[in-house]
Amino acid sequence: MDENMKTTRDAVTRPRLSSGRILFLLILLAMIVRVVAVLSRQMIMLDETAYVRLAQDLVSGNGMKDITEVGRTATHFSPLLPLLIAGLSTIVRDYVVAAYVIVIAFGSLILLPTYLLGKEFVSERVGLMAAAIVAVLPLVVDYSSRIYNESVYVFFLTLAFVFGFHMIRGCRVLCSTLAGASLGLAYLANPAAIYYPVLFLALLAARSIYFGLWRQMIKAMLIFLLCFAVYAVPYFVFLHAELGEWTYSGKTTGGNYYTATHDLSYGTLAWEKKLQGLTDDGQDIVALRLDKYNDPLKNIVREPVLATKVFARQGYILVTEELPKILPLWLLPLLGLGLFASGWDRRRAAGVGYFLLLMLPALFIIAFYVHDRFFLPFLPLIAIWVAQGWQRLEQWGDETLLLSFGEERHSSWRSRVPWLVGIAVLAPLLLFSLSTVLRKSYPTEYRVAGEWIKETAGPGERILSRYYSPAFYADGIEVILPYADYQSTTDYAREKDVDYLVIGKRELADWRPELFELLSSADEHPQWVLVKTLYKGTDRELMIFRLNQTDPG
Repeated sequence: MDENMKTTRDAVTRPRLSSGRILFLLILLAMIVRVVAVLSRQMIMLDETAYVRLAQDLVSGNGMKDITEVGRTATHFSPLLPLLIAGLSTIVRDYVVAAYVIVIAFGSLILLPTYLLGKEFVSERVGLMAAAIVAVLPLVVDYSSRIYNESVYVFFLTLAFVFGFHMIRGCRVLCSTLAGASLGLAYLANPAAIYYPVLFLALLAARSIYFGLWRQMIKAMLIFLLCFAVYAVPYFVFLHAELGEWTYSGKTTGGNYYTATHDLSYGTLAWEKKLQGLTDDGQDIVALRLDKYNDPLKNIVREPVLATKVFARQGYILVTEELPKILPLWLLPLLGLGLFASGWDRRRAAGVGYFLLLMLPALFIIAFYVHDRFFLPFLPLIAIWVAQGWQRLEQWGDETLLLSFGEERHSSWRSRVPWLVGIAVLAPLLLFSLSTVLRKSYPTEYRVAGEWIKETAGPGERILSRYYSPAFYADGIEVILPYADYQSTTDYAREKDVDYLVIGKRELADWRPELFELLSSADEHPQWVLVKTLYKGTDRELMIFRLNQTDPG
C-alpha cells in the first residue's frame, strides 16, 4: 500500500507543462490581476503624487524636488522609483501610465525570485506553488498596483536573497556580483536594505571559518561590496550633501516613532492634533520637526526602556490589527502545516534558518512603528512555507482518497486532486484581492479641485490642503494644512505664500473644526474668499478658497 501511495503521489505531482511555462503563465496571471486593480483606481494620492512629481522634476532638470516646498530637495523618498518612472516616461509620454507600468511589471516579476527560492530550499513544485500564492496575495496585489516603491524594492531584495545564498554557499564571482548589484538597487528603492550587506558578510565569514575557505571568501566579499557600493556610495554622498551629515537614509520617519511612543493611532483626531499641529513658532508642522526620532537604532540605544514598551505595544497592534492585512488568517494553518507537518532534514533546517535571518528586520519594525506594507519584503518567504502546507494538504487529500475508495476508484480522481486543492487555496485569495481593491472609494473631488485650479489660475499655485492630490492635479505646490485655529492657520498660510485652500465640508467638521468660521458668511472670514464649491449639497461637497492677498484686518 505504501508503494501504491508513493506511485500515486508521483503521478499527481508530475506537471504536464514545463516549469518555465507554468511560471510564465503565473506571471501573466499576476499581471492581469494587477492591471484590473490599476484600472479600478480613479486617482493617485499621498506618496503616489510625490513619486510622480519627483519623476517630472528629474525629466525637467530640476532634480528631486519635494512636492511640498519650492526649491527643497526631497530626501524622504528613495530615488529608484522616480528614476525608473522618469526613464519610461520618455517612451510612453505619460508619467502616471509609466509609473503604473513599472509597479505592475516589478510586482509581477516578484514571482521569479520567489520560485527560485522555493526551488532551492524545498522543491521545484513548491517554488511554483509559492509563486502562485504571491500572484494573488492581497497585500502584494494592492501595492503592486499603487505607485509606491514596494514592488520594485521587494523584487530586487528577493533577487538578492537568491544570489546571496548562492554566494554564501559557493563564493562564486557571478553570484557575488549579482547579489551586490541586486542589493544595491534594493537599497536605492528603500534604505531598509542596508541591514542585508551586514548579514551576508557575517554569513560568508561564518562559513569560511567553518570550512576554512578564506581565500574564496575574501574574494567574494570584495566583489559583493564593490557591486553594492557602485549603487550605494553615490546615494550616501547625495544624502551628505543635502543633509550635512553621513547617513544611510534621508527618510523623515520621526512622526511614526512619535505616534508609537505616545499611544496615538494614525487617522484619528488625536493624531491630527498632536502631529499636524503647528510648532511653537507657528512656522512649521510638528511632524516635520521630529528629526531626532528618525533612526530606529538610535532610539533603541537612547531610550531602551521606552523602546521595550513600544515593542510590546506595537507587537500587540501587529497581532490584533495588522496581521490580517499582511496575511489572510485562513492561510495560517497552511503556514503551520508547511513548517511542522514533517521533520526537518539539514536542507530544510538551513532554509528555515536562512529565512528567519532574512526576516530579522521585522523586530526593528515592531520596535519602531508597525504598518502592513513594512512587512511586504517577507511575504515571498512566508509564501514558500504556505506552499509547503499546500503541498502537504494535497498529499493528504490524495492519500485519503486512496485509503477510502481503493485503487480503482481513486485512479479516476487522482489527477483532479491537485486542481481541487489548488482552487481551494488560490480562489479565495484572488477573490479577496480583487474585492479589496475594487471596493475602495476615492475622493475624486480633490482631483477635480486641482484640475479646476490649474484651468483657472494655471500651474504653480500653492495649495493648502490635507491631501497632496489637489496640488498634484493643479501642477502646483502642496502646503500641508495644519491643525490650528483660524487666525494661526491664516498667518501660516501667509508665511507660506499660499494661494488656495481646498477643504471638504465634512472634512472641516471632522478634522479641522477649529476652522468653523469658513462655514459662516463671508464677513466672518474676510481673509479667505470662497471661489468655488464642488458637489454642493452632497457628502462630497468641497470648497475652494482663495487667500486675500491684502489682509482686511
